[in-house]
Amino acid sequence: MVSGFQAFVDMIFNPVFGWLLDVPSLLAIVFLASLLALISTLLQKYLTDQAKMKRLRDDTKKYQEQMKRLREDPEKLLKVQQKVMPIQMELMKESFKPLLVTLVPFLLVFFWLSSHFAYFPIEPNTPFTVSATFEEGVGGVAVLGGASVLTIDSPERNVKDGAASWVVKGPAGEHYLNLTFAGATFERKVLITDERAYLQPQMPLSGTVKSFDVGNKKLTPLGDGFSLFGWHPGWIFYYILLSIPLSLLLKKLLKVV
Repeated sequence: MVSGFQAFVDMIFNPVFGWLLDVPSLLAIVFLASLLALISTLLQKYLTDQAKMKRLRDDTKKYQEQMKRLREDPEKLLKVQQKVMPIQMELMKESFKPLLVTLVPFLLVFFWLSSHFAYFPIEPNTPFTVSATFEEGVGGVAVLGGASVLTIDSPERNVKDGAASWVVKGPAGEHYLNLTFAGATFERKVLITDERAYLQPQMPLSGTVKSFDVGNKKLTPLGDGFSLFGWHPGWIFYYILLSIPLSLLLKKLLKVV
């Protein structure tokens, strides 16, 4: 049902992490944040020369203390800075080893999370909103069409205050929607499913029509009742909130520099 790159990522991760789609989203994020933090910490421990990194860190700290004392002596301060630079470069080079190993796999995991935990799916035969935004001052009639199995309430809409919206529903499947305005037609897909999956709701455009969006509801792991000054955080907020202290704790427990 889902094509392209998203299908490729699902093929890799659904057999391993698919069970997380059946548990509360917050628990899934806690699990993945813990797992990735553990993997990252273990790779840092075993892919880097820990003794060398400790020595480099100690040397850096020693020179930084000297630099604080030499603020009033620019000539000596410059000499110390010249000693620090190659040490920091060597430290950075050593630190990049685990990053090179984890970068692509972790990015794929984040894409998988974004594809399943950012929004709720559109369920079969449940009304959802399709909207379009237009350039300021633009008026006229926008027409929404789509697959014959989709029910669209009043396909023609007058553009008002730079926007138009429709209510649509239909059976499970991946369906096409098309928006016609001022002689131009724009096409996009919508995924209707019982599974925790969706296509990217926002579709930015350029020109008179600025966007062509599907109204998937945003998934908030702690529910709509929790907000930070009116903001309802999504999965990435909780992932970052958990992964930073978890990484620090694991580094301390595993004695990773």
